[in-house]
Amino acid sequence: MLVLLLALSVTRCASAQLCPSDAELALAVRLRVQELAMQTERAKDPDGVILVDPARIKEIGDVHCGAAQPDQTRTINCSFFVRYTGAAIFQVATLSRDEGGRWTITAELNVVRPQ
Repeated sequence: MLVLLLALSVTRCASAQLCPSDAELALAVRLRVQELAMQTERAKDPDGVILVDPARIKEIGDVHCGAAQPDQTRTINCSFFVRYTGAAIFQVATLSRDEGGRWTITAELNVVRPQ
């Protein structure tokens, strides 16, 4: 049983150096949602005030990340579930780690499943 748990923990990411935690992924998702909401609202009303209240993330799960991209050593592709109160979103995302160590989502594909 212990061997199985160790094997599962190793398979989360292809590289231990490039492996975002659940908290880091949640922050990256929140920032991306805020960024996209602001872009949408700014396009509607460039001079308006924008308030973004992202939905509360209940859980990040089923995280699988590949190796670093050959041309960008701080960029990886990951797939994971984001569970909100009213929906679960399966997301495949390209994540980049900046100089400060924070992960940002630079591209993504989403599949939404209402709950």
